[in-house]
Amino acid sequence: MSYDDVEIEDMEWNEELQSYTYPCPCGDLFQITKDDLRLGEEIARCPSCSLYITLDRIGRFQMTWAEYGRKMAEEVFFKEVLYGL
Repeated sequence: MSYDDVEIEDMEWNEELQSYTYPCPCGDLFQITKDDLRLGEEIARCPSCSLYITLDRIGRFQMTWAEYGRKMAEEVFFKEVLYGL
């Protein structure tokens, strides 16, 4: 069952879980990984209950998460190739 629409800026990075997290009403955390985002996933699920949140599209250009992930991958690739970073 969908709980809410949330922006990524409202989520916190959890180093231990290697996921972006957001508090779930059940007491656990909604979770989504960077890899999920790169693959275009827009749903963060709670591992303890049936609730999930939908991530809002990003920015004024309304990119999907998949488009955002591709854009970030391209930027990293070009920085590595052009600048050796």
